[in-house]
Amino acid sequence: MPDALFTLIPFHWPDDPPRPTLTGRLVIANDTLRIEYELSGLNRPAALPAASPNPARRLQLWQHTCFELLWGPLHHPNYWELNASPAGHWNILAFTDYRRGLTEEPRIAARIGTQRRPRGLSLSCTVPIANLERPGPYRLAPAAIIRLADGQRTFWALHHPAEAPDFHHPLSFTRTA
Repeated sequence: MPDALFTLIPFHWPDDPPRPTLTGRLVIANDTLRIEYELSGLNRPAALPAASPNPARRLQLWQHTCFELLWGPLHHPNYWELNASPAGHWNILAFTDYRRGLTEEPRIAARIGTQRRPRGLSLSCTVPIANLERPGPYRLAPAAIIRLADGQRTFWALHHPAEAPDFHHPLSFTRTA
């Protein structure tokens, strides 16, 4: 698959422009999924967790700054959700259908790399996907939650098809690979 470049848009950004940019690149090749995010131009303090000396699988990462990818086989209701924290923690969840059948995905793990800058950061995530029962092509929904220092969470996606942020919404899966 060639590189898939993307730009995420916020569901809502506070009323003090300019808003930051959040772009990325996704590659699926050799049974490996690699996604990179680039957050730049932060004009408000963000709550970015410190790097952990022992990154591990963790729950509830979406409560904080978290970079996500939802992906699933074309024409099948099941999908996976990757959560990647700038601290290095991660989780991969499996769903049997839209927000149904949630379980942790034990067959795969993620490796996170983060580079911090004064007004942003870069985060990369590599996931070996050979052990998944359904090979591509995949439908894809990259997303992110940026938690600001005041506690407000901003929700970023390629497309916001509902009245509230919902990365799992079937119409959020706007890319294929």
